[in-house]
Amino acid sequence: NAQGIPSPGYYPSSKVSTLSFDQGFRNLWGPQHEKLDQGSVSIWLDSNSGI
Repeated sequence: NAQGIPSPGYYPSSKVSTLSFDQGFRNLWGPQHEKLDQGSVSIWLDSNSGI
């Protein structure tokens, strides 16, 4: 953290909210992005290998 360690009482709540948001973001977008990435890779391989 560039600002250093926040005062006790602020840091735990801030960390929890950040973790929960990051986890929710991954749950919402992770699977879709993985499918898109895999599809793009398979299309790229097929076009380059001539299949």
